[in-house]
Amino acid sequence: MKYLFTSLIFISAYLFSYGQGFNEVVKQDIFSNPGDVQNQMYINMMNRDNTLKDAEQTSLYSQWQPTEVKGKNEISFSIDSTNYNYATDQFYFMHQEKLYFLDSDKIKSVNIGRENFGKYSYNIDQKTKKGFLQILVDGDFPLLKRTYLKKVVTNDHPMKLAQANKVQIKKSSDLYYYDKKTNSAKILPKSKKKFINLFRKRQAKLIRFAEEQNISTHDENDVIRLFQYNKMINTDQNK
Repeated sequence: MKYLFTSLIFISAYLFSYGQGFNEVVKQDIFSNPGDVQNQMYINMMNRDNTLKDAEQTSLYSQWQPTEVKGKNEISFSIDSTNYNYATDQFYFMHQEKLYFLDSDKIKSVNIGRENFGKYSYNIDQKTKKGFLQILVDGDFPLLKRTYLKKVVTNDHPMKLAQANKVQIKKSSDLYYYDKKTNSAKILPKSKKKFINLFRKRQAKLIRFAEEQNISTHDENDVIRLFQYNKMINTDQNK
């Protein structure tokens, strides 16, 4: 099944070209001419040959979104329709029936539709990687999210024979918090005690809020509410 996983990653490189070839809207701002030398600092062109409709399973959005991009040099620009490929951690767009992707090494942040992404270092499989994480709650202590493809092994055999193992590739996600000490994103702890210890001086208020609102640390929407409440407290204290 490793070939299936490798194939999914490969075909995702051609993601988003399907259904976008008829897009007649010309890219605006600096992307009105992707061949321009300045623009080549931020984008790369990909070959559209052998594109596959099935690769759309690794797009984060069902509809392409207008996007604002900020480079590491603080220069901002817009693209009229973009999508995000969580298998390759890249943002794609079309221009004159050619597929382009943003050069992640030159990009600081991306605002796609109503959602924001930032570039962060994070640990995965005991390795440090750098990529785009979705910013669910901003502020001094942001809540972040990573979406990715995950191998899932299932076994319906009554004796759980290894030969009956089935490997599926599924969409998955993890929540992270930003650690100022290490200047990196770290995955949220599963333990409630370790989770609440992240908030240090505001623990008492957050525990009370969590109890009153019946907050579950295993529910993404509840975790978002808790981080939003923490942000509100921090904002009020700094006034």
